[in-house]
Amino acid sequence: MDKLISKRLRQARVKAGIKQLELAKTIGISPAYLNLIENGHRSINDELLLKVSRALSVDAAYIKQGAS
Repeated sequence: MDKLISKRLRQARVKAGIKQLELAKTIGISPAYLNLIENGHRSINDELLLKVSRALSVDAAYIKQGAS
């Protein structure tokens, strides 16, 4: 897993003021799994990345590649 993806995902979530529990419920995964993704221990697939980006109102390309 790309550590930068994990870092950008966490930064976007914190900036949005959303707790891990809330985001996990919104996108349909467990908080523990979201924590593993944010800490770089699990990869995020494109489908889940789209759910996350929509829930956080950020571009998926930013999270995946750092594009703004």
